[in-house]
Amino acid sequence: MQKYKTLQVVRIGAGELVMLDDRQAKDRQHVLQAKGKGLYEALTVLEFKAGEVIGLKDPGKRLWEVLVPEGQEQTIFDLHHAKAKADAEALAKAAAEKKAKAKGKKDAEE
Repeated sequence: MQKYKTLQVVRIGAGELVMLDDRQAKDRQHVLQAKGKGLYEALTVLEFKAGEVIGLKDPGKRLWEVLVPEGQEQTIFDLHHAKAKADAEALAKAAAEKKAKAKGKKDAEE
């Protein structure tokens, strides 16, 4: 379970698992079911203020722009975007190198 800092109000749906500290759990005890140390199931929609740190197993894409993984400075969306861009650049570079190699081989045969 990964911890995230919320950048704005975040709502977690009923049935979702969330990791909370003792204070957060105490404030919401009437809408939580304990599942383990610090781990709770939401019995109804939970709302967290900007700046709160919560643990989630797999935040859906709808939360990517409002959650920052603990220890990071970028949102999940920004991190995924940066990785996708780097992957695309690496593929383009590999394709260009393959094309140049094939052209060099063709030129050598002539």
